[in-house]
Amino acid sequence: MRSFQKFLLLPIILIVFIPACSQVSKNEDSEVEKVKSELEIINQRFENCLEKKQVDSLVNFYANEFYYLPEYKQAITNTNDLKIFYKDWLDVVSIKNYEKKIYDVKLMPGYACEIGTFNVDYLKQNGDAASYTGKYMMMWKRNEDGSLKILSEIFGSDKLIDPSKMPYTPVTVKENDLLKKNMLGKDLAMEMQVVDSVMVRSILNGDGVARAKGFVDDGIYMPHFDKMQVGMKEIKPYMIRTYQRGFIISVINTYHEIFEAGDFVFLDGHFKVYLENANGRSSFEGDMSNLMIRKNGQLLMLRQLAHNDGEQTTDSK
Repeated sequence: MRSFQKFLLLPIILIVFIPACSQVSKNEDSEVEKVKSELEIINQRFENCLEKKQVDSLVNFYANEFYYLPEYKQAITNTNDLKIFYKDWLDVVSIKNYEKKIYDVKLMPGYACEIGTFNVDYLKQNGDAASYTGKYMMMWKRNEDGSLKILSEIFGSDKLIDPSKMPYTPVTVKENDLLKKNMLGKDLAMEMQVVDSVMVRSILNGDGVARAKGFVDDGIYMPHFDKMQVGMKEIKPYMIRTYQRGFIISVINTYHEIFEAGDFVFLDGHFKVYLENANGRSSFEGDMSNLMIRKNGQLLMLRQLAHNDGEQTTDSK
């Protein structure tokens, strides 16, 4: 009789447990939508300031310590240099439309990662119309007063673009090699040494499958000069197409720790890639933002955006 009673109790336990899990998921989705709506409002305010050339207001969107990583330019890491950058940029162009479309928001304790696509329509000094389109990744920090401030911002074109075609091409940015050296805590440095060695080996071996395994199944990769690659069904084929054995002869990556929050780790960094083919050797370098997550004791890529921060250099034979 007791055995029969236990059998009757089991379905009841399951019925109670499943709705509890469902409720947690609904709460998480609700919080994401709430933050997404908050970011959409902030982005609209940012667009208005950009179009009205309100430089001081633009700079106020950023945290006291931040990393601003513009495509084809050096990293900007202090308020004064950022103010100069925006002023010089808006002196040479007029922004007619700046539109961001949020694709995904990932929440973590004290932070929110926003990724999406952007379109900038602008007028050059000579009156010619032009546009700049691509994808972006922003890390927002939640302050004690509840406000969100930009901790890190990076963006890159969704197609091959010449440096002279950038809307802020004439702007000079102060040389900054901050991201070109590792700045990691001791424990994280050991973890990243393993992660990076596996990734570099997969690139040098032309092993796109191994390269893709560095991402979680629902990861998102935003490569330079291409569109967003969403999930393993897109990341894996992309990596297989991209990497070929013998073409890339050296890769040097550096990482700058921004924060750890629970299972999440966020890093900005720099890469330099050396290539060799029949025409000789060349190299290119750029910046990257990396949101990583620990799963089963392994540090894997959840969101990554990379872009070139300079022109490709060639050393012909």
